[in-house]
Amino acid sequence: MIKQPNGSALLTSILVVAIASMLASAITWKSYSSIMRVEAQKDIAQARWISKASIDYARWILIADIRGLQGQSVQIDHLEEPWAQEIPYIKINKLFTSHLSHEEKNYYSLAGLSGEIKDEQSKFNLARITDSKNSLQAEISLKMLFGLLSVEETIFYKFLKLLKKENQTLFNASLSDLEREDQKKTRWKILKKLIKKLNLNQLVEKKLIDRIVWLPKSTPININTASIEVIAATLNEPNKDKLKHLFETVRRFPIRSQSEIYSLYDSKFISKSLVDVKSDFFVLSGYSRFGKAELSFKALLRRKGFDAQLLQLENI
Repeated sequence: MIKQPNGSALLTSILVVAIASMLASAITWKSYSSIMRVEAQKDIAQARWISKASIDYARWILIADIRGLQGQSVQIDHLEEPWAQEIPYIKINKLFTSHLSHEEKNYYSLAGLSGEIKDEQSKFNLARITDSKNSLQAEISLKMLFGLLSVEETIFYKFLKLLKKENQTLFNASLSDLEREDQKKTRWKILKKLIKKLNLNQLVEKKLIDRIVWLPKSTPININTASIEVIAATLNEPNKDKLKHLFETVRRFPIRSQSEIYSLYDSKFISKSLVDVKSDFFVLSGYSRFGKAELSFKALLRRKGFDAQLLQLENI
């Protein structure tokens, strides 16, 4: 006759079985997790390739814009050009429907993108302050811009102090000329952090982000793309109503030369260093997706001659 196990032996047996089950589950989960990690890494890598392709496309369209204008009397940038048109989110298989096999359509249905190119010279460039030995007029213009955006004067002075302090840190005496040029390229990303330090509400913060920029070099505003507040501050005109005719005309018919600006609004502040009709600096705001991986990014591009260089890339 087989002896029945006592209570202690029974509990031990149950514990052994439970541990064995847990170990088996852990091994299974570890294998599953490894598979999931590999798949996630693959999706992220593909999403990054889509981001890279988006940046290459932005560079191409900016170069094509310049090449297309060769032979004409002037070159201008305005908001009706192809580069300024937003690309809404679309799956990649929809872009190449007639060129893909059934299997390729299924694969590329996992991928999608959206993007928008904006003119950074539509904004007030803080390099007018930081890169000039005589920046007083630029500071007055910036103060006016803050006022036109209904931002308190105390906030302006706080921001100006932060800006100068950051600029001093970036350009200390120990830097070489090459390091100093590299530092200039980072200013575009640093600006957002400076604005965050002001502790503003989201609406006011967005107003500033949409209208000021800190580029690697001092640039004029593009009157064809700038907001009425940026134009008013640049031309030292506190009364926006006086610029309404100019602004509305520009939105319908892009300005092609400085002489056209004078015909709409005469000001001693209109000069090539402050106001222009074309731009060199642009930013691509993009979104890419593959499978479960999603990437949002911003890329600062500089168009120079027949090339468009990637200066900075920021993942959001």
